Amino acid sequence: MFRLIPARARTLAQEDGAVTVDWVVLTAAAGFLSVAALAGMSDSVTGIGALVANYLREVGESQLGQ
Repeated sequence: MFRLIPARARTLAQEDGAVTVDWVVLTAAAGFLSVAALAGMSDSVTGIGALVANYLREVGESQLGQ
């Protein structure tokens, strides 16, 4: 049992996977920030889309009426 303690200490001291962990954390943070930004803009984008649709509908009706 006492032999396992130095083995665990060596395992915890190794830094081989540290760069991989850094990239995983950075990628997860970038993904979370992207989703948060899109969630914040969804109402604005929907409103702008409705305005454009109404404008195109009015332009189409005016050209068809000529």
